[in-house]
Amino acid sequence: MRSMTKPSLFVPMALPSLLASLLPGLLGGCLTNNPYLSDDEGKPSSNPGLFSFHDDQLSTPYALGTHVKVTGHFAEEGWRVESDTPSVMTCTKTGVTTGDAVQVTADCVALAEGTAHVSLLDGSSAIVRKVDVTVRAAETAKIFSHGPLRLLGPDPKSADTAVVTEARVATGGTAVFAVAYFAGGERVFGHGIAELPTLSGVTLTNKTSADGPSNEWIILTPSMDGEYAVTLSQHGKQLGALAVTAVPASDATSLVLAKEVGDKSDDDRVWVLAEGRDANGRAVLGIYPDWSLDGVSLAQEAPGKKQGDLLGYKQGGKVRTVVASSGAVKATIEVPAKSAFIEDTTYLGCSAAPGSATPRNALPLVLVGLLAWLAVRLGRRTTITTA
Repeated sequence: MRSMTKPSLFVPMALPSLLASLLPGLLGGCLTNNPYLSDDEGKPSSNPGLFSFHDDQLSTPYALGTHVKVTGHFAEEGWRVESDTPSVMTCTKTGVTTGDAVQVTADCVALAEGTAHVSLLDGSSAIVRKVDVTVRAAETAKIFSHGPLRLLGPDPKSADTAVVTEARVATGGTAVFAVAYFAGGERVFGHGIAELPTLSGVTLTNKTSADGPSNEWIILTPSMDGEYAVTLSQHGKQLGALAVTAVPASDATSLVLAKEVGDKSDDDRVWVLAEGRDANGRAVLGIYPDWSLDGVSLAQEAPGKKQGDLLGYKQGGKVRTVVASSGAVKATIEVPAKSAFIEDTTYLGCSAAPGSATPRNALPLVLVGLLAWLAVRLGRRTTITTA
């Protein structure tokens, strides 16, 4: 009898090397690597399957006047993003990023109502992807209290529970509100178009973020008690209004703690919101309490802010006692927290920094591990014995 090695009977000899060549791309996070277009707005979109075609992710209809960053994914050097109707939507190439996949970006501005095609063009100006986009003038705006909005789940319909038309804010405190635009009852996506009034006794700031469900923000700090009419306009047309009453911080006679909704896994970050309440149970925004975790002050033990109306913690571990206190007022909640830190609602998330959307179908690590194991396993030779 003699021994010899030969390839496994059912595995093509080239497969191990093929899998090995694919693994770097898989580890880069995406099997659906067809070219597609996305923007830095936040219209909900479905994630493609591991091997399915990646749809475009442009948040049309756009609000008139908005600036959006459009990204062409899985492009090549020399490609560009372009609008065929620059009088409606104009796009100017701003950059190319290289790495595992080339991305080309363009700053686009919605200049007029109407329809245009935004396309991803290759180096010979052939159209690789083309998307119809519509621009509509915003007719109304909804204003949301950022704290309750932060706690809501992914269902966009739940956001309406955070809509406000009036608010009480502690004098000297800061309250943050998100804005969404509508035309004929339909959401129109965009940011950077809000016009705010100049008011004596209150500081109003407009900020923008990217890639979130809402990317337009009003930050409000009253310096004296009183009533203020905050209007939100575009080109002189009022889109929304918020009646603000600035009250002494002492009006907050109690604190209420609320935890972010939804199922969480170990090591997920979870938010807890602290909100002041007056004697009639009305929210008093702008109260930034101190926090402790199992009796240890987070201002001393955790890096970052010393006071805030948000606590972020890492899910997991034993149940621990969180206490928020503002003067003589305090509230307690029990949470399973490995660690915690203080934040406040002026924090708009990492997406507040400029940037384009990233592919949303990262390959599960368990599958990567399986493919790596297969590449090694199939690459081995099987020993058989013959007469």
